[in-house]
Order: sequence, then structure tokens, then C-alpha cells
Amino acid sequence: MSSIVPITPRIPKTGFWEFRPLLSALQKKPLDFIVQCQKQYGSMVYANLHFLRLVVINDPIYAKELLQTHHQYVQRPSLLKKVTQRYGFEGILSDDGERWKSARKALNKKINANNVTKEWNSLSAVIENHIRAIKSGNQSVLQLFSSISLDVVFRLLYNYPAANLDAQIIDNFYRLQDYAVDDLYNPFSLPLWVPSPRNKKIKRLKRQFFSTLQPAVETIASTQNTDHVQISQEMTNMFIAGMEATANMMSWAVYRLGVKPELQQWLQDHLHNPKHVESFLLEVIRLHPSGYILNREAKTSFSFGGITIPKNTQFFICPFYFHRDPKYFEHPLEFIPTRFIEKENVSFMPFGAGPKYCPGAQLAKKIAIKSLSCLVEHYRIAKIKPKSVTAKAKLALTPGLSFQATFEAKATN
Repeated sequence: MSSIVPITPRIPKTGFWEFRPLLSALQKKPLDFIVQCQKQYGSMVYANLHFLRLVVINDPIYAKELLQTHHQYVQRPSLLKKVTQRYGFEGILSDDGERWKSARKALNKKINANNVTKEWNSLSAVIENHIRAIKSGNQSVLQLFSSISLDVVFRLLYNYPAANLDAQIIDNFYRLQDYAVDDLYNPFSLPLWVPSPRNKKIKRLKRQFFSTLQPAVETIASTQNTDHVQISQEMTNMFIAGMEATANMMSWAVYRLGVKPELQQWLQDHLHNPKHVESFLLEVIRLHPSGYILNREAKTSFSFGGITIPKNTQFFICPFYFHRDPKYFEHPLEFIPTRFIEKENVSFMPFGAGPKYCPGAQLAKKIAIKSLSCLVEHYRIAKIKPKSVTAKAKLALTPGLSFQATFEAKATN
């Protein structure tokens, strides 16, 4: 089921009038847009809409060919750069070229395997303390694991406990992100200097977020003898790449444990076997990938899929779909916790591919596995109704801050 033959067919083409019915879904329901594109056009389609040229890729063969073999011809989308600048989140997540290489190199030094291994005992203790401090009762799962993830990442990168920050900063981050995502799907938003009610709210949230972060930036920049701007950009990017991805991973794991409570006992019975715990987590990521859509932009014309791709063409690469494709996964809509025990499926792409593969992927998995193990050891999760939780297509695929679960502390021996 998982073999991939690296042959790229000629990309089918379509125009504005044929593609028009799908555009409203792209703006309002991106996941529906992905599914509709695959049903109508198959693994790939090139749409020339006059005002926008778009390639949608719903198959890992062609996704990896673009991101690995043709990576030099594509870059982060111009719109993403514009929006991140608008909200003050410039840095490694939107940069390209030498700036990206420099930021990536600096980050890799901090999160390389040797450094993580050296610090892991103390970080594990931090995670366990956080988990043991969970109070029985109903609470926001994303908020809980955002706090844990941010604390671990900031301690590793900066030796700075995120608990020193005002807890409101996490809520402000997610509220800012909601506005940013709206701007990505509606690129004609008013400039921030226009005093509209919406812009006033955005400016207020930005002031609150960055004023809360500023003391940490000053302390870390002074301690590490590093430029304030560089530290500020790196720290704000860690809210997305370090905190949000891991917190969503754990939120969806809690969702799966709550929807099917017998999995909690299964996981506890296999805590002694790291492969089983990791397999459970990978199955969570397969069905709920944070990187549900990867967006790239052609920075020059090049040949791909038997046609010439014009400069500025947008690529939508959709792991959400090919993680659920029966060509690559048996019973793709079923949650099978043992699916990844023997080996990973070659179509599994939750963290991207090629040179811009997520550098923090291994750290995120390590934090999530430790958190998950502690959670099922010390708590039961009350049953969750599947229809009570909706996947929201933000920068990551998330159940949102409104997703709540009830944790019940287990009796201690």
C-alpha cells in the first residue's frame, strides 16, 4: 500500500469558469476545497484563473518531486511574507534565501539531537511536573498543552521558563493568528493604518503580545549577547513552530483518547514500549497533520509535470488528503494505533519535505510522546463526543481553544 513510483504525469489544466465553483470553498473551507479538487481532477491540477495561477497537489509522489527535486524554483508565498510582516511575525517561517539559511543554522544549533539529549532529563522533569499539576475537571486542551510546549521550548532554546510570561500571551497569540489567517484568505484587507474597528483590535492585541514578550527578549538578548531583533523574531516564530504544532498534536491525541476510551488502557499497557507510543502519536498526526496544506510560490518559470509553470504560480500541497488516500494507507479513515510500529509509510509528510523540512519535528514528537505517556499514566480522559469537536483550518489544523476535555486524576498507590 505504501510503494511510490516516481513518475510525474502531465498536469491537467483548467480555466476560470470551470474552476470557479471551487473558489468559495478555498476561502471558506480549505479542507473541502482539497477533497473537491481531488474528486474532480485527481492527483494534480493546474488552474489558470487570470488573476491567480494555482497548482493543487494531492499526491505525495508529486509533492516530494516539487519539494525535493525542484525546491530551488519555489519559495515561501509573497502573501505569507506580507501578512507575517503585518503582524510582526517575520523570521524563519516566512524568510527565504540567505536570511532563511542564517536563521535555520542558528536554530539548528539549539535544537540539534546532541543538545536535546543533554538537556532531556531536566526537560522531561518539567513536562512531568506540568502534567502532574493538571487539575481534575474540564479545561481547554489546546491552552493546556500550549503552556507546556512553550515552557519546554523556551527552556531549551533560552534557558528561560515561559511561566515568567503572562499567561494571557498565549490567548493573544491565537487571537492574532485568527486575524492573520483571515488576511491570508482575504488578501484585500485594509492596511493597518486605516482606523477601522478590526484594525484597532489587531493593534491592541499586537501591543499586548509584544509588550508581554519584550522583557523576555531583553533578558535573553543580554544573557546570550545576541541582537534584540533576532531574538524577538526567533521567539515569536517559536509560538508557531515550537508551541502550536506540538500543542495541536497533543490536543488531537487527547481527542482520540476521549473518542475511543479503550485506547487509554491500550496505551497505558504499552508505555514500556516506546515504539507503540510513537506509533499511536504518528497515527494521530496522520489523520490530523498540523501542516495540512503546504504553500509554495514559483520564484521563476520552470518545467514541472510536463508543462511550463509561470513565475508567481501558487502551489497547494495537501498532506491532509494523501494521508487519507487508500492508495497508500489501508482503511485510511480508521484510527489504527499500531499502523506505524514496523515502519513509517513513505507517503507520510506531516512536517514537509526537502530542505525546508521542519527542523523541530523530532523535538515536537519527543515532547508529545513524553507528555502523552505522563498523561495516560496519571489521568483518565472522560468520553468525548466526536461531533462536539470540529477541525479548524488555521495556520495548523486545530480543534481550537474551545475544545475542552475532562481530566480525572487516577488514584495513587
